[in-house]
Amino acid sequence: MSTTISETAVASSSTERDSLGEIISASMVGTAIEFYDNYCYSIAAATYFSAVFFPKSDPVVGTLQSL
Repeated sequence: MSTTISETAVASSSTERDSLGEIISASMVGTAIEFYDNYCYSIAAATYFSAVFFPKSDPVVGTLQSL
């Protein structure tokens, strides 16, 4: 039983850490995807959602309500 615990401790301590380049690139990809999602929603909210979800209100009020 003690050999299993010590082998597990050795195996976990010898794992490699992610490089700084991988961390930066993953962060940049995640930020770009989040920015694109926010951009698409903002365009749709300003142009499309007011006509679909608030058709009977004033266009300016519908745009403000959708934002």
